[in-house]
Amino acid sequence: MATRPYAFEQAIIKRKLRNVSPSHLKPDLLANFADAKIVSGGQWLVTLSTEWDKRWQESDAPGQTFVRLWQITAPLRKNFTCVASMELPDEHSPMELCLNPGQGPSDLLVFVNVFNTAEPDSGGYIKVFQINLAADDPEFCLLAEMKTDRFCSGMVLQEGSVVATYYVPGAERVRAFVWNWKTGDRLEASSEELLGGTFWFVIITEHFYVMWNAISRSVDVHWSAKSDRPDSVDRHFPGLSDTFPHPPQGVQAILPVIDQYRDTYGGAHQVSLTHLEQETLRADIKGLGAGQISFTRYAKDNSYMQDPSDPSDPFGSDFEAPSDFNQTVGGHLVDMSSSGRITVYFTSDSEETTKVGESMSYLAFTDFGDRASETHCPFMCPFSGVVGTVSQSGDFYIWRMR
Repeated sequence: MATRPYAFEQAIIKRKLRNVSPSHLKPDLLANFADAKIVSGGQWLVTLSTEWDKRWQESDAPGQTFVRLWQITAPLRKNFTCVASMELPDEHSPMELCLNPGQGPSDLLVFVNVFNTAEPDSGGYIKVFQINLAADDPEFCLLAEMKTDRFCSGMVLQEGSVVATYYVPGAERVRAFVWNWKTGDRLEASSEELLGGTFWFVIITEHFYVMWNAISRSVDVHWSAKSDRPDSVDRHFPGLSDTFPHPPQGVQAILPVIDQYRDTYGGAHQVSLTHLEQETLRADIKGLGAGQISFTRYAKDNSYMQDPSDPSDPFGSDFEAPSDFNQTVGGHLVDMSSSGRITVYFTSDSEETTKVGESMSYLAFTDFGDRASETHCPFMCPFSGVVGTVSQSGDFYIWRMR
């Protein structure tokens, strides 16, 4: 088991996942799946979906939102099953979910974002559940919830708090919030002078917020009135100003994807990937924005990620713009898109077989049959060697390293 993370990393690097045949599983559900996240270790999967009773016609009822816990154990066709479920508020639709370890060794925290189905702009709820994975009959237990007064998305966890961005229709500004779900404290950040769609929040704290600036191609740290540097701004350039003296026409930056990792000394730091026209920019933000920002540039053509109907859409193509990434045991970053495309962003290794700044991209899962036209929610655990997707209509495609 100890060698599996290394074997899986090599399988990805050597493109062995192009030849795998994932198990195709179809639970007896009439549902639309909005998100799926795998728990570290590869034994559990959490999904968020809208479901209908099979006695109804899908068009006759709005459906009900569910969060579900699935067990992934071999042999998959026999043992893959839903072991817990929780019905969420009526008249709300699923948006996204996040996972985080709980206090106990077997506890899992599940953060769920839902919005009002009839009036999305009026907001919805973010709920925090805890579930004990070692229980004989695991159950989702509600720990906290927050009413959102506007539609919000891009939910991430930063040092245990929830961060998300508000959608403000017709407003030339961006708004976001950070919610400490344990204490109930909530902080909002707003920039009236910034044009929505060209600036995105990366980190928000009580003393500063960090934004990706798509106009100057920089990471900006804005210090709040509560800090020792009120209203000052630090701008960090990744060396793009000579390459792009003016924002080019055509493909625009894809909304940054953020995650939190631990360095070799155990300290937390944020990592973001922003996909530009001819390269992907990695930003490592240590000390949560206190001047410790480093950049890595990966030269690659990202035009396949753009939305064909709107090349400037910061969310990109539903099929090709990845919404998450993982870190392998060797420190490489790996993402998987809805189409089944895997992309690896390399760090240098001791044998110099990979070099920082290089990347590799290829299609892994392609045999989706009649579900190929649907959007898929990909998931990956690089330490257990489990990778897969769930289609919008509920077909699961899972591969496990033996």
